[in-house]
Amino acid sequence: MFPITIDPNYATGANTYPLFDAYVQRGNTYDASAETQLKVGTSDGGGPITARSFLKFGFTNFKNLQIKSASLSLYETHSYSCTAKPFYVHSTASIADPTALRWSNQPGAGTQYGSATVAKGYSSSCADDRVSVPITGLVSWWADNAYTTGWLRLSASETDNYGWKKFASSETSTDPYITFTYNRKPNAASAPVMKAPESYQFTPVSGSTYWFTSASKPTFTSTASDPDRWGTR
Repeated sequence: MFPITIDPNYATGANTYPLFDAYVQRGNTYDASAETQLKVGTSDGGGPITARSFLKFGFTNFKNLQIKSASLSLYETHSYSCTAKPFYVHSTASIADPTALRWSNQPGAGTQYGSATVAKGYSSSCADDRVSVPITGLVSWWADNAYTTGWLRLSASETDNYGWKKFASSETSTDPYITFTYNRKPNAASAPVMKAPESYQFTPVSGSTYWFTSASKPTFTSTASDPDRWGTR
């Protein structure tokens, strides 16, 4: 149906930073939200040094957008070795009082939305650096639901020491963030206009308006605009 609008480009959204982040560790009884690290996995075979991390994000930057891709960017500062091992991103329930987050007081894992197999920060052979986890499904779900904030959980194997990792928290200059690309439909196109040759308008008694032209293949034009200021054709 005329007019047809082609909107070929995807926009890149602003980086979205956590509103809160903290780790919980088995046996710890204190609030770790002011610390500069986020921990996952275990370094003692599932003993007291076993940790998970939780991050809270606001949805303002991507609310009601069609998310095309999204990733969680984390700066890994430590790994158990240079052998790459996976860690995981799960959705999780909202936490009413984040400062009360403890190993003994944490929500369960929801759907797994992403993972990455990496090792950074053990030595100069695998120096600390940023790692990225695709989480398009989770951010798409966040963009579409009625809430304004959401939580995710980071975890790794809690039996294999080689999965042990630490990441920089939002209390550092290398804090976590979400990157994403998105699309929005173009604004409504203007009413079509017939180009030359000359055309004629006729309005009979019925009140309907008809256009006539001598061209066997008349050309119509219309204009549209993109809400993200990309060109349209």
